[in-house]
Amino acid sequence: MKKFKQFMCMLLAAAMMLCAMPAAALAEGAPAQPTRTERLEITKETPFTDKLAAEGWMWEPSGDGGTLTLQNCYIRVTGAANRGVVHFQDMENVTVHLIGENKLETTRTSGAYLLHGNVDFRITGETGARLDLVAPGSIAESAGVYGFFARSITLLSGNVACNTEFCLADYDINIQGGSLAVDASHMAGSDGIYTNLGSVNISGGTVNIHAGRTGIITAGVGASGSDELAVNITGGDVTIRADNPRSGSSSVYGICAKGIVIDTQGSVDIYGEKAAIYLNYENSKAEILNIGEVFSISSESACADDAIMAKFPDSSSVFIAPADYSAVDAAEAQAKALNAGDYKDFSAVTAALAAVDRVKNLLQQSEVDAMAKAILDAIAGLEEKPAPTPTPTPAPQAPAADAGQKANPKTGV
Repeated sequence: MKKFKQFMCMLLAAAMMLCAMPAAALAEGAPAQPTRTERLEITKETPFTDKLAAEGWMWEPSGDGGTLTLQNCYIRVTGAANRGVVHFQDMENVTVHLIGENKLETTRTSGAYLLHGNVDFRITGETGARLDLVAPGSIAESAGVYGFFARSITLLSGNVACNTEFCLADYDINIQGGSLAVDASHMAGSDGIYTNLGSVNISGGTVNIHAGRTGIITAGVGASGSDELAVNITGGDVTIRADNPRSGSSSVYGICAKGIVIDTQGSVDIYGEKAAIYLNYENSKAEILNIGEVFSISSESACADDAIMAKFPDSSSVFIAPADYSAVDAAEAQAKALNAGDYKDFSAVTAALAAVDRVKNLLQQSEVDAMAKAILDAIAGLEEKPAPTPTPTPAPQAPAADAGQKANPKTGV
């Protein structure tokens, strides 16, 4: 009985604490049930609308667009007639601001968009805020179900996760902060990020893409002469994987673009079943200018050269910056300051110096670092010759008496 009373007291105390908590604390986390089950249609005529409490969203119009705030919002739209979950019409710019855990979901298995509009999207979020873009997991092949249909997209902050193809965009995709996680690997023929006429620019944040065909593609339909169609990785941490055993496509690439620039100290890991990087137009070029400690480009082929392929290869298709030889320079200077004659055997140092190859590139940096180590190891293994034993100096001798010298008559000497 005593234990039962103690339990009831604890239960009552917990209930009182729960009641005392603010409503905002109770609302944290994605709702288990949808807060809205109808398509959300926003036009330039839509006035300021605050449905944060009832449905988890608020619209604030401004200029040629406005801001849609999602706060612990879960919109789930069913039925074949609903191609979009959130649709924007007759505007230029939309900011999607995230607070808490949010989810947009469609039950369509083809021809659907979670966020749709011929607009420039900006995504921002408070610390820890998240948006899940969800399509049926039963989709086995690419069927036109996208997270975004957009003119352009810029991710500034917040965390976005997508279990289908992330976007079908006309122009640039910019990832400057936050995180983007796309897993469409269960869909044969799927592309993680697809832009038709623009570039993909990653300068910050975290990007993790797993696609069934191409991780990132700048398609350039009808615009092969454009100076755009590039993928530029200048910051952030990027992981891309493209593979699908059911794909049956020869176009399974990590990145497919007209131009590719990698110039970052962030981690980069790109894998494509056919090639990590594929240059798909004439005058295409891949440039690897700077890499960090974590860097890998690879394909199914055991040949490292197959990691980068070009549809129209020429001598200028790929440029990889020279490796850093500063450690080798320092080791060489240390070795050349030594006098070989002071050591029993200087051949290991001589051989290590002769083995230095100064035509390595950034992707061969480990080989260059090994050259510097080999020189330093050879120096460390040197054994000095023993110092020569000095010839003993003979003791001074008293001069012998001159046999012709006469003795002193007084001393007898």
